[in-house]
Amino acid sequence: SSGINAEYGGSLIHSKFGHSNQSLLNLMLTGAAVPNVFDGARDLGGIELAGIKEQSEVGYLTLLEALRFCQVGENLKCPKFPIWVLGSESHTTLLFPCAPCVYHNIDF
Repeated sequence: SSGINAEYGGSLIHSKFGHSNQSLLNLMLTGAAVPNVFDGARDLGGIELAGIKEQSEVGYLTLLEALRFCQVGENLKCPKFPIWVLGSESHTTLLFPCAPCVYHNIDF
């Protein structure tokens, strides 16, 4: 964990509010503690910003995208399974379909 904190600066839990930062959420969703939600990597004037490398099994959507604060990439928007974590400024929610027909063609 010290490598993650050193690379991305700071705690994975927000000290004031007690919720996880984006790196911890991405670690749980994809297995990689990257601080961004866009696909792949982006170059910002010689600094490489890490994003989501491949399609995740569980997706992520955020209200912050509708407010134009970030752009979630297709690797999180279109997960392998029809399950999404929905993020807002203050909490997260899990969204999944209850209809059995949705899971009919999914190979678990």
